[in-house]
Amino acid sequence: MNSLLENPIGIGIFGLVLVGLLFFTAIQLGERKVVYGAVAVLALTAALVGISIAIETDDEKIRKSILELATALRTNNHERALEFMHPNAVPTMQRAKADLASVKFEEAKVTSIRSVSINDTLRPPTAIIEFIGYIKASSDRYTGGYPAGAPRYFKLYWMKQNDQWLIRDYEHSDVREALAN
Repeated sequence: MNSLLENPIGIGIFGLVLVGLLFFTAIQLGERKVVYGAVAVLALTAALVGISIAIETDDEKIRKSILELATALRTNNHERALEFMHPNAVPTMQRAKADLASVKFEEAKVTSIRSVSINDTLRPPTAIIEFIGYIKASSDRYTGGYPAGAPRYFKLYWMKQNDQWLIRDYEHSDVREALAN
């Protein structure tokens, strides 16, 4: 069901092709009933596309959060970046604060989302997203104050609180190491 809700373009294309076939059939057969069917399919397609656009699935929420997090990092808005952290994940929050305090980002982007796995059988629901991103940053501690850029492999562990997905833990490593394993 979620994949249907996440693809309004696919719904629209399928519906319009079906409407076109029905209108073609109506012209060939000269039957009004087929025209009525085409109009009904067109109305149903419009309704399904509207529903698909209106409903934001958990997968879409997590993907949107990742992009918003990348924007917060790119603009060095560390406070905004920390808002994505689960408040009960104290060690993770402390580690993130320490990481962010020593880094000035010039670029942060998501280049490839590898997978989003949601487990909604747990209470609260959890999710794991794995993606490749590109980070260009400077740090007195790591780069001697000079900017350095590299693709990185990220794995974020999420927990749903109310209707919001928040990070409870994270890992990142060199892309080559991660993909070799």
